[in-house]
Amino acid sequence: MIRTLVVTHKGEVLTEIPLQNIRLEDYAWIWADFATPTPEETLLLDQYFHFHPLAIEDCMHVLQRPKLDHYENVQFFVLHALNERTLDAEEVDLFLSANFLVSYHHQEKAEMNEAWEQVKSEIHSRKGWSGGPMAAAYTVMDKLVD
Repeated sequence: MIRTLVVTHKGEVLTEIPLQNIRLEDYAWIWADFATPTPEETLLLDQYFHFHPLAIEDCMHVLQRPKLDHYENVQFFVLHALNERTLDAEEVDLFLSANFLVSYHHQEKAEMNEAWEQVKSEIHSRKGWSGGPMAAAYTVMDKLVD
């Protein structure tokens, strides 16, 4: 499943627009969350975003070491979260640029849902929200380590 959060240049928030219908230049920034993606959805990492093949490969191989890689105008993070039930590490990958955040994870994560709702509500309320995708990425990281 891919869910999208799109912020217009006027600060309005739109959700659940199919990724294929989004032109990045038409919006201030977007967040695309790949949650338990299908193989076809995973192909969009290359076909739509044109991410580096090594970063895409890291997404598909489960439990890479945590790291940060720089690819042209995109930062790629490999992060770990703990499964509440088993205490096993689970990978969450982030692609961050000036106009988008892409999150990719093989398991449903409560922390991702919490971050999603927090970002959406803070943009709606405009309470100090000006960080765009960087602030959204920080929110995800904060939820993962809490």
